[in-house]
Amino acid sequence: MIRRLLNLGFIKEFDDQEDKRSKRIAISDEGKTELYRILPKMHEVTSLAASNLDQHERATLAYLLKKLDNHHHDIFTNDRSSSFNDLTIKYLKSK
Repeated sequence: MIRRLLNLGFIKEFDDQEDKRSKRIAISDEGKTELYRILPKMHEVTSLAASNLDQHERATLAYLLKKLDNHHHDIFTNDRSSSFNDLTIKYLKSK
């Protein structure tokens, strides 16, 4: 998927200044243009996917997805070099 986005010019790749083994990616101007072009359709798809949810259920879903996003961001930020086993011990076995 990354290679396809690079080939389409939607993202750009550059060296990581801190870890020479890694590469970084960022959205390109062309990628931003395409994203803004398809956002209305993405909104329609999201609305269709959640069309059987009432307002309270949509709010609950949004809350839970944000909670998961925050949790995964914390893991990525604080534990990105940890092994899967270490993550399992830290986040699952401590509960």
